[in-house]
Amino acid sequence: MNLTKTQDTSLHQLLKANTTAWHSRLDSTPGLRQLIRPELTLAQYVTALQGLLDAHRRVEHQLQQLVEDHPGICPNLLPVYRSRVPALLSDLSRLASKTAPTSTPSQISEPSSIQPEPETGGDAAANAERSPMAANQSGHQSHLPYPYQPAQSQQSRQSPTASALTGAGSAAQAQAHYLGIRYVLEGATQGGKMISAQVTVQLPRLHAEQAVAYWTLLDAASADWTALAHLLARPAKDAEEVAAISAGAVHAYQCFLDTFDPSPTHQPSRSFRQS
Repeated sequence: MNLTKTQDTSLHQLLKANTTAWHSRLDSTPGLRQLIRPELTLAQYVTALQGLLDAHRRVEHQLQQLVEDHPGICPNLLPVYRSRVPALLSDLSRLASKTAPTSTPSQISEPSSIQPEPETGGDAAANAERSPMAANQSGHQSHLPYPYQPAQSQQSRQSPTASALTGAGSAAQAQAHYLGIRYVLEGATQGGKMISAQVTVQLPRLHAEQAVAYWTLLDAASADWTALAHLLARPAKDAEEVAAISAGAVHAYQCFLDTFDPSPTHQPSRSFRQS
């Protein structure tokens, strides 16, 4: 289906319009808003990092499944995704002894029973964030630190859009879902500098403990957002593509809301879901 009335509207503009409410709701959750409050405590910060770890594990698992099911799904002009999970694990590990435990050790440290996946050979380049997600058409790899193994509570709260995304029939549809998820993950880099500056002023011990890997990573990944924005700047001519990209983004937002706002009121719009 063609979008004849919006030929001059870019994919980026429509995607932003379709997900503004989701973005606003996530930004307004107390768990994230406390990161920019002057009374932020170290215990509250660790709780927020644990939430970010939980959400990123689920979103990155979905991204990994899409890449495994559709090799070459990452466009050549888009850098491979840099997993946030290892950086979050690193920061939580460094801070674990400084705060009272708010979760089980397995939620903070990498389970010893999970082994990194072997590299799939050839000219696939190893980058520094995910263990091999899959190689794209340029021979690059994205990096997951280990295969995703959700806790029971995570399994029970998985987004109902997850199976729809992995069940995408065509490569084009799967790539649209992939780009939608990347839109949310890379978009987070844009506010990272501001939040990082506030957090480290309020909690200067983070630098002393070398527990700023997550914010350092977001800063480096801001270039990936620029590349993605360029890809999405093209005119939106296909309603199905817009819906599929929006579905991917909505799924990513919902994974974060499942952690920071675990209420049944944020089910995704059916217009974004696969039939």
